[in-house]
Amino acid sequence: MNYSETAGRTALGLGALGLGVISLIYADFAITWQPVPDWIPARTALAYASGALLAAAGVALLVDRGTRVAAAFLAAFMTFWGIVLQAPRVLAGEEAAWLAPAEILAVAAGAWTLYWLNAAENEFRTTAIRLGVKFFALTAPVFGIAHFLYMEFTASVIPAWIPWHLFWAWLTGVGHAAAGVAILLGIVPRIAATLLAAMFSGFVLLVHVPRVIGDAGNRVEWHLLSTALLLTGAAWIVTSALTRRST
Repeated sequence: MNYSETAGRTALGLGALGLGVISLIYADFAITWQPVPDWIPARTALAYASGALLAAAGVALLVDRGTRVAAAFLAAFMTFWGIVLQAPRVLAGEEAAWLAPAEILAVAAGAWTLYWLNAAENEFRTTAIRLGVKFFALTAPVFGIAHFLYMEFTASVIPAWIPWHLFWAWLTGVGHAAAGVAILLGIVPRIAATLLAAMFSGFVLLVHVPRVIGDAGNRVEWHLLSTALLLTGAAWIVTSALTRRST
């Protein structure tokens, strides 16, 4: 196992564990990816079940035991969450409703790729990994578009000690879009994926961790940190897949 895969599995595990624990504490689903209407029967029970399963998958990934089972669960769970549960919001035309499905499906693609990276060699494995990588790449430009459309908000979350907030907001938006296109077209894809994963890691360390430390009682900040960890994990897993293909 290479370092990229280890980093990806660890970040994915921390993100899943984070979302799971928060769901168990608040008996609710992720605020930033709120998928289940209030009128759904047994909503609280479903939230507890969701939280327990996410937490269990996170622990499995962190200790590297049952990794394929955990990855398969996350891939299936996130795909259902991103397509079926988010579709009503997207079809209703809610503002920025397209962003949450892109984030969720990017995580699903990373988990799918991790599952197949740990599978025995077979005739479908290489194709499955390639599909996971390409699907993850499709979501990256969406994040760039979000940066461009909500430039002032993106700039506002950059720490005060970093100068030129608008510059970094534009640069990271371009970075998302360029990395996604590069991976899709096969133009230095390993370098593009590595830079994207490093950028996601920077978001975790420079933006989300300080915000959680500064407001540890804020549930939303913990959700955002967990989401960022999931995306970071998916990006490093894709980097690992591309690294293996280039060696």
